[in-house]
Amino acid sequence: QKADKLFILGDLAMAGPEPSATIDFIKNDLMQNNDVTIIQGNTDEMIGDWDFEQVNNLKRTNPIMANALVYAQEILSEDQKTFLRELPPV
Repeated sequence: QKADKLFILGDLAMAGPEPSATIDFIKNDLMQNNDVTIIQGNTDEMIGDWDFEQVNNLKRTNPIMANALVYAQEILSEDQKTFLRELPPV
């Protein structure tokens, strides 16, 4: 709607219906044509810093989030994971 600036406050790709398409849209459309500030959400950090221990811990406390994290790892490209990993935390 012709906003002067966009702020995206993280959690871009986990538990949504189309994580890969969402990241591509942000990178290739929003960031190219708009003044955009993005910060890294906790789920973006989880995807970027993926490890099996993290998933096993999540399975005990939040199995739905653990499954979403596994799905994100399967569907996202390495370039997309790097994009999430390199987002600024603040």
